[in-house]
Amino acid sequence: MCSRYYRAPELLFGLSDYSTEVDMWSLGCILVEMITKEPIFAGENSLDQIIEIVKVIGTPSESYLAQSGDFRDLKLPQLKGHTWKSMLRKYNCSPEFLNLLEKVLVFDRRVRMRPAEALLHDYFKDLTSEENRGAVSKIPHLFDFSKNEFKSYPKEK
Repeated sequence: MCSRYYRAPELLFGLSDYSTEVDMWSLGCILVEMITKEPIFAGENSLDQIIEIVKVIGTPSESYLAQSGDFRDLKLPQLKGHTWKSMLRKYNCSPEFLNLLEKVLVFDRRVRMRPAEALLHDYFKDLTSEENRGAVSKIPHLFDFSKNEFKSYPKEK
């Protein structure tokens, strides 16, 4: 079900009904690790993992906790959380990268960015620009999606 450091909160809370939103959480963890060269959430067990997440992104809402399976009655410290800009200040990350993290590393899986939406995110715009296509001519055009493929995924504003 994935290594603990990359495990989405809903899995840590014991929910068994999930889909690609857990992969998006893992993607966010990996993106941060690629920058910092260490896991962002390194808990020693499931409960500690939840605490590590809370220390960074803040305490989830009571309504979120009410639906959280095994940890429904868990009393978490009330923390506001940090911005990704402050967390990664010394790494000089682009605003687009920080925005992507804000959309994939969120407690509520219902608002977490979906895979197709991530592919359309501004962070990846250089991969889709005509200017850069010549430089990657041997790589298939992975971002040539049809309108039909994305009719339910509105482009980010």
